[in-house]
Amino acid sequence: MSGDEENPSPLFTLTTHYSTELDLTDSSTLTAAQLVAHLRKVVVDETTPPQDRNAAAAALQELAQSNIPGADPSEWLGLAEPSTTNAVFADETVTVSPSKMKDIRSSAADWFVDRVGGTEKNIAMSLGSIIHKAMEIAEEPTIESMMAVVADRWNELEFDAPWAGEREREKTQEILEVVVKYLNHLTAQGAQLAIPEAKFSITLGGDNPDVGDPAELTAQIHGFIDRVEIGADGAITITDLKTGNYNKNRVGSGDDIDQLSAYQLAYFCHKLDDALAERVPGRRHHLGGAQLFYPKAVTNRNHFGLYTQDALSPERAAEFAADVLSVAQLMAAAEFEAPVELDSQDRSAATKRWIRVPEVCSD
Repeated sequence: MSGDEENPSPLFTLTTHYSTELDLTDSSTLTAAQLVAHLRKVVVDETTPPQDRNAAAAALQELAQSNIPGADPSEWLGLAEPSTTNAVFADETVTVSPSKMKDIRSSAADWFVDRVGGTEKNIAMSLGSIIHKAMEIAEEPTIESMMAVVADRWNELEFDAPWAGEREREKTQEILEVVVKYLNHLTAQGAQLAIPEAKFSITLGGDNPDVGDPAELTAQIHGFIDRVEIGADGAITITDLKTGNYNKNRVGSGDDIDQLSAYQLAYFCHKLDDALAERVPGRRHHLGGAQLFYPKAVTNRNHFGLYTQDALSPERAAEFAADVLSVAQLMAAAEFEAPVELDSQDRSAATKRWIRVPEVCSD
């Protein structure tokens, strides 16, 4: 249990001795809503004998005449005609989020549900924003300086209990301790921060793409890079701080990390040139690669929790640009497909489950 409120009531222990199991196949024990649900299930079940399905249909007709909710097929949402068959991005530029590309490839329908329904902001997301800000604006790379930034914004967070807030504060300090070690390591290697936060926009496809071939569809990548670092040899490393846990299946590795490929593409397309000229004037530089920085993923072999991607080559840049366009095509469709089974690790599974309900269901 993660909190006292999640403990079940002691009354549940009495159910073993004093509860009675109901037979939901016995119509005499069903409420009106349960009876309608049962009959609907029978009607659409092709394994049920025809006479039973006909009898269920007749019963639903009688219930509908008595104005019992859900009995009339005109109320069954799954039988309604689509409100529109237009494409989501009809004659529009498609904005592709690199962090969502893997999700779109896996299930464009689930991506669409997320996009329309949105996601709820949680404590982890709010903490992540504060940790990012501490790394960015702390006066010096010390744990005291960074925790001071955290303390200034801690009242923005709401916890269910004081002990929960103290636990998260301890976890935050553990993350920032790794961040401090990483920053000190950079300094020891002769590297420095070149751009603290870089905003960029890349156009793909259309008549005048920044990279790749022209195409009928126009796509754009908009993004923010956490850190652009420059080494003693002028090598540019793009670093993205992640305050959660690394999941290879969801994030990918190497060239498969779309977010890092997009960030490197921004450098490749000269989107960072002006900021670099302003922040590190006179320095010659070249692309050295990119990395995800997961302080929670520190191991004996991976001292800072870094998951790297080699420098983007011209061939790889063209391949990634084409990949983004293919994802944009999926996003711009009028219909979306999804696997029948949901990812058990999906935090928004409850929201996405409804699109897997049959046209006529018993619920």
